[in-house]
Amino acid sequence: MRCSDVKASIHEKPITLTITSNKRPEISDSIMSKWQEIVDIMAITLNIPIALIKHIKDEKVEVFITNKNGGNPYEKGDGNRFLSELYCKTIVKNKQRFITQDLEFEEFNFEVPIKWPDGEIFGIICAIGNKDSFTNENNYKLIKILSERLEVDLEVLVAKETLQKEMQERRNIEEDLINLKNTIEENNKLICENMEYENIRKEFFSNISHELRTPINVILSAIQLIEVTNIPGKSQNKFVGKYLDTMKRNCYRLMRTFNNIIEVTKVDTDYYDINFQNIDIVDIVREVTEEVEEYIKDIEVKVIFNSKLKEKIIAADPEKIENIILNILSNAVKFTKSGGGGKIIVNVFEKEESIFISIEDTGIGIPEDKLDMIFEKFTQVNKSLTRNHEGSGMGLALVKSLVDKHNGRITVKSSLGVGSEFIIELPIRNISDEVAVEAINYNTYSNLYEKIKIEFSDIYGI
Repeated sequence: MRCSDVKASIHEKPITLTITSNKRPEISDSIMSKWQEIVDIMAITLNIPIALIKHIKDEKVEVFITNKNGGNPYEKGDGNRFLSELYCKTIVKNKQRFITQDLEFEEFNFEVPIKWPDGEIFGIICAIGNKDSFTNENNYKLIKILSERLEVDLEVLVAKETLQKEMQERRNIEEDLINLKNTIEENNKLICENMEYENIRKEFFSNISHELRTPINVILSAIQLIEVTNIPGKSQNKFVGKYLDTMKRNCYRLMRTFNNIIEVTKVDTDYYDINFQNIDIVDIVREVTEEVEEYIKDIEVKVIFNSKLKEKIIAADPEKIENIILNILSNAVKFTKSGGGGKIIVNVFEKEESIFISIEDTGIGIPEDKLDMIFEKFTQVNKSLTRNHEGSGMGLALVKSLVDKHNGRITVKSSLGVGSEFIIELPIRNISDEVAVEAINYNTYSNLYEKIKIEFSDIYGI
């Protein structure tokens, strides 16, 4: 049979029908058996061959189910003859039925589409008969009932699979929620344990620092008393002064370490108070710089205060500003070569709504890969036991915390072998008269000289 020998008995323009190959639910054996029974009964009732044809893949078709009674030209699984014909390949626009006529054998082929619930075609019921078989409206109705029955089964099948998928998704979500809840509980437990451990550790360091600072103060007082009673010129006191200086310097070093531990612990536990006052920030930085310059004059490192800004009142804690400047200056002195040529320049300038404090040195510099870590606690660029300079690695971490407490920020630029520049940015603002402390001469606020001796205690040669 050739395609030219076949014509449609309905005069509407045919359209091409693509039978879906998308992934669909599998047809179970029980459904197959039921469909087989329906097709057999229908074929016996109408006394015509009937088959259910469906799509496989690559635009191939196959006879899916065929009635088992004799005289059926359809062979189950054989789709070759349907590829070269119009059987089950063309359907009228209303997708209800399609009748073609074989002129040579005077056969009529009656086709009704079977659709999935979403309207896509699952397959087609094909029946072969003579003209009388399909002019009988009852025959058509019976085949239509057959197609509708199959569509109901497909609808139930899809609904069942959809429900199973939804139930599985719900079970998966419930399992995920349970796992997430367990993970959160475990993480919360670990966080609580870590916080408790951290609080115990901080409290221990704070307590032991306080306990150790007391005997150090007693030792320092005894050293000062000996210095007063040590009369120069007597032979028995020849080396006393030298040893007293060594003892005092190392006491200061211990004091510096204990103070840093206590301050860092206060910051970590959020017990660190910032006493904001309206102060002249230029005067404070100048006073600290000049005192440091005088203190280190014996090591021939120039400390220069170079600022065109004469005065600027901002809200800040003067004692904490002093600690910030002293710490950065001590680092600059520590890592700048003495003996001539070493230089540290301190500058204060105003830009937009901020005050900038720049401390630039001609020291050894910081490697580029270490710049991001120098403000972390207990971090040192050189961690070896043979390093030339002492330190606990807490100073710059404390500096950053103090700057943060002032709502400012600190940055660093450095070139290895050339030097480093630390830049502190503080917001320009004032506090109200009700809470402000009048701007004061900072040199009278605290014992600056004593703090310098403690801060610079690990720099030898001073």
